[in-house]
Amino acid sequence: MKKWLALAMAAALCAGLLVPAMAENYVPPFEEEDWAYSGEALKSGWVRQLKGDLPLAVFPIGEENRISDYSVKVSYEKGKSCVESIQVEKLGDMGYVVISFAPGVEAEKTPLSGSFRLMKGHSNVTDLILAGIEEVSYNAGKNRMEFDLTAGYNKDIEMYQNQLMDEDGYIEYDGFDNESEFPGQGVFLAPVLDFGKFGDVTPGAPEPQNLWISFAGTDVSFQVRLVDQAPVNMLYNDRSHPDIVDIYPDNEMYFMNFKEHPEFDFTGELTWYVPDPDQRWKLYEIDENDNLISTGAEYDREEGCFVLRTKTLGSYLLMNGAAKSAEAEISDGKDNPETGAAACAAALSALGMHTPGAVCV
Repeated sequence: MKKWLALAMAAALCAGLLVPAMAENYVPPFEEEDWAYSGEALKSGWVRQLKGDLPLAVFPIGEENRISDYSVKVSYEKGKSCVESIQVEKLGDMGYVVISFAPGVEAEKTPLSGSFRLMKGHSNVTDLILAGIEEVSYNAGKNRMEFDLTAGYNKDIEMYQNQLMDEDGYIEYDGFDNESEFPGQGVFLAPVLDFGKFGDVTPGAPEPQNLWISFAGTDVSFQVRLVDQAPVNMLYNDRSHPDIVDIYPDNEMYFMNFKEHPEFDFTGELTWYVPDPDQRWKLYEIDENDNLISTGAEYDREEGCFVLRTKTLGSYLLMNGAAKSAEAEISDGKDNPETGAAACAAALSALGMHTPGAVCV
């Protein structure tokens, strides 16, 4: 595994040739339906949080009214499972009806349709809604708002637009941050990587063979082989888990959460550099109940990083201390100069090369 990764990275550096440059402001030939939230209004900034919240409408909140005075009655036709809630929120001085997508929305889009009524006590006050988006229409006869949306996440346009794949099919994506800028349209939440789109953007481009990706704001990267890999949702954050923090208030902690548990066809390597090599660190996986689980990750003492072999990415904790639970004990790591970073460094050194971000693999 490490041998082909080292050779692939060396070959990528040797090649030094990218796919042909695209014209300025080139718009990839993606169909409208490739946007998870179809419609011009949604493309103009309605997505306001990584959670995927969509303000559907606004209505006035007077001094005598509070958000708690309002509620929303919802009736679903399709896609109920992809919604966490539809409720009233106050943003600034205005009230909004907001849809929050449930965790686990897939890379593939899901039809979402139905209707809702804005209630104040027992009164239907849906007619207070002043404006909406084109996928939400007001039915005056039934005094309700009817919606026909598509739930999901947008595909990352920048990966193809910035020519991140070389002529040998090696993709180096440094600083992935969940967002993508579509020419002339703005910045969108777009964590889905669809490797098959390279051929759509640049006819004749090679098939993707290998991926190296680092994550903005973290010391984490991942690399894996690609052969006909299905789209993966790489949505991530580094937010803490309060229940775990409460148990270990004196420990230094760093979290990494891949919210949609992206799964790859081949076993890849997650690399995490520790902030202080002089301290003793542990790398744990976090399950759905916030339990800490042994990962079996190897620690490369020379490079100061953990290397975890895995096909599926989840939630992780890097902590300068051991977990209290015996079930979560992890090995101290192995000082093995012929694996991990050392193997890659040796392969590149033999060719007189060095590649940033791929030292510890």
